[in-house]
Amino acid sequence: MPKVTIVVDVAEVAQVEAVDAWFAKWRPVLTRVSDNDGCGCCVNIWEVEGPMDALLEMPEPVVSWPGIE
Repeated sequence: MPKVTIVVDVAEVAQVEAVDAWFAKWRPVLTRVSDNDGCGCCVNIWEVEGPMDALLEMPEPVVSWPGIE
């Protein structure tokens, strides 16, 4: 399964809402979601693994693709 890193600037309300909506839709099919590795006060960071169709719907400003296998 492909892997991505999600980084959300918590001051960017649109990013937070977009990622929350994405998790609400796709969490049941994700094969791995790490604990939040960010501090939570300014940034949230997750490592996520799941089907490509789910990952491709991730909002662009918050996702990086270094772990695509």
